[in-house]
Amino acid sequence: MAIQINETDDPILGKCVYIQNSLLRIVVSISYGPRILSLGFTGEENIFWYDSGLTRKTAAAEMAEAYGPGACFYEYGGHRLWAAPPRMPETYYPDNAPVTYTIRPEGVLFTPPPQRCNGLQTSLELVLSPEAPNLMVIHSAENLGKEKSHLALWPITMLRPGGTVVLPQNNEETDGNLPDRVLTLWPGSNICDPRLTLGNRYILIRHAALPGEHPLILGTNNTSGWLAYALEGTVLVKRYVHNPNISYPNHNCSCRVYAGDSFVQLESISPMYGLEPGQAIRHVENFTLYHSDALPQNPKESAIQSFIDNLR
Repeated sequence: MAIQINETDDPILGKCVYIQNSLLRIVVSISYGPRILSLGFTGEENIFWYDSGLTRKTAAAEMAEAYGPGACFYEYGGHRLWAAPPRMPETYYPDNAPVTYTIRPEGVLFTPPPQRCNGLQTSLELVLSPEAPNLMVIHSAENLGKEKSHLALWPITMLRPGGTVVLPQNNEETDGNLPDRVLTLWPGSNICDPRLTLGNRYILIRHAALPGEHPLILGTNNTSGWLAYALEGTVLVKRYVHNPNISYPNHNCSCRVYAGDSFVQLESISPMYGLEPGQAIRHVENFTLYHSDALPQNPKESAIQSFIDNLR
C-alpha cells in the first residue's frame, strides 16, 4: 500500500494532515503546533494522549511581556518539540498559529512560523515506512538570531494513562573504576513512589493516578537509546542515538520520563549545542508500534527481558 497523505478539518482537532500506510495512522495538527496528535495501528486506539479540554496551559507575566497580552502556551497533547534547558518565557512560546507543510519524496515536513522573539526556527519531518509500523521523526532547529545560542532539542511524547514504562539500565562492560549510570530526579519526585521499580537491568514505572502525589519525573544517561511504553496490548518503542562523548542537559541525561495523574511522557534529549547564527541542528527519533501480550504484574527481570525480546 502506498503512503496516503490527506488534509482534513477535524471538528475536534482542527485542521490536520492524516498520514497512513498499510499498518499505521498518524494525525498531525496544522492549525497550531505542529503536534503529532495521533499514532496508532489502523482501526485501533491512538496511544497518544490528547488534551481535549485544553487544561494543560501556561501563561505568565514574562510571556505577556515577550509575546504580547494574553500570550498562552497550550501543550495540546501528542508529540511536540521543545528546547532544553527550560527557560521562561523562551520555552513556552505560544505556538498557536497555522503551520505550513510540504510533501517530500521521503515524508512530510511541517514548519511553524519562526519564533522571532527567540531567534529560532523549528520543524518536524515525518518519514513513514510504506509497509512497516515504523515512523521516523526528524526534529530541527535553526538559530535565526545574531548571537550564539546554547540549547538541546527536547522531543516530548504524551501518552494515554494506565500503561507501563520500560527503561533500560546501562549494562555495558567497563573496567569498574568509573560510574556507568546516572539517575536524576526532579523536585518533588519520590524515590519511594509505589509506581517505580528499580531493577539492575530495567526501570519500570507503572502508571496510576495517585491523588495528592507529586508527578514522578526522572531521567537517565540512557546509553541503550530506547524506552518503551506498554498499554492495552500495544507497545510503543521510542529509539534515538545516545552519544557518550558529548554532554547532555540535566546532569547528562539523554532521556526523561514524566508520570502524572492523566498521562505519561516519554522524552529524549539531544546533546547540548552552541549554535552560531544561521546554524541548524537535528535530533532523530524512531517510533515503532508492536502488538504484544500484557507485561506481567511485578515481573522478574528475566520476564521483562523476554517481553522485550518477543516484540516483533
